[in-house]
Order: sequence, then C-alpha cells, then structure tokens
Amino acid sequence: MDGVWPEWQVRADGLHIALRFGHFDAVQGFITELMAWAQRNDHHPEVSFGYAQATVAWFSHDVEMVTERDHRAARATQQLMTTWGATAI
Repeated sequence: MDGVWPEWQVRADGLHIALRFGHFDAVQGFITELMAWAQRNDHHPEVSFGYAQATVAWFSHDVEMVTERDHRAARATQQLMTTWGATAI
C-alpha cells in the first residue's frame, strides 16, 4: 500500500489483505476489535475468516473508489494485526 505495507493488495475494488493467526481466539479478538473500530468510524470492511485465518478488504462503496478512509482503516488494521499476532499470507 503505497510502498508502506507491501503485503496489502491495492486493486480497483479496494485494499485487500489475507492474514494468518496462531489460533482461533486471536482471530476472534482481531475481528471483534476491527468491527468495533468500523462502527466507531462508520466505515465497514468486507471480512471473511476461519480457524486461523482472515481476509479483510476496505473500499469506499459510496464513491466507488479507494479513498483516504480506506487507507486510514488499513492503518488501523495493521495496528490490530500487531496486537493479535497476525501475519500476512
């Protein structure tokens, strides 16, 4: 993402990242905190998850493009990745 986080895919349909966690409890904690951030900021990602993995995509559907809101959301995602021990895959 702008060369800062090379593990992010920057595509026309958003900023995407696939993550691996050590265990499901970490996935659950990450998702819970990510959704709380999304609610506070009124900006909501596409998320899918399983036992020890998750994918996150940020996109501003209201304007049909990637915006600064998505970059801010990706930065928040990066912080939560560190908190919950996630690595990009």
